[in-house]
Amino acid sequence: MIFAVIIGLLLGIFAALRHNKAGDYTAMLIAIIGISVPSFVIGPLLSYFVGVKLGWLPPGLWNGPEHRVLPALALSFGTIAILARMMRASMLDVASQDYIKTAKSKGIGGNAIVWNHMIRNAILPVVTILGPIAANVVTGTLVVETIFSVPGLGHQFVQSILTTDYTMIAGLAIFYAAILIFVMFITDIAYGLVDPRIRLGKGR
Repeated sequence: MIFAVIIGLLLGIFAALRHNKAGDYTAMLIAIIGISVPSFVIGPLLSYFVGVKLGWLPPGLWNGPEHRVLPALALSFGTIAILARMMRASMLDVASQDYIKTAKSKGIGGNAIVWNHMIRNAILPVVTILGPIAANVVTGTLVVETIFSVPGLGHQFVQSILTTDYTMIAGLAIFYAAILIFVMFITDIAYGLVDPRIRLGKGR
């Protein structure tokens, strides 16, 4: 999620600042591919080409830090695409607002406008969808962990289904639900921190 958020936001900002230019088209092409191709297809492709053919990274197992790169890429590719498209659309919407035009008329530099005005307001819709995106990432681990032979909760979940271990299935489902509730709670807190108009206060 950390990798996906950083790369997705940067890609969306870059596409918005290069609107209708080669950089914008390239970034959106990457986003379309990321949305169209699921993680259970990206995973074997990365394992085969990057791990087997090129030999840059281990194609599977879970023995060291280098074994974590390909599964993380497979899980984050779709999330990067969603965040990039969302951030680009939000940036373009904010760029047409009156306060951006006012800031430009005051002579404020371009970088200051982008970082202090555009990004802070454009990131609000992105923060809102981080909760559902986290749910997609968690459910995506079920297949990716099996592909890369990762001994994680997703792999245990698949094995418990194959062996009809209903106790394990119920326990993992409850555990996943707890994780998602926690992520949604953190998302709500982050939304209040990003937007100064939203603050948690004590009721009378």
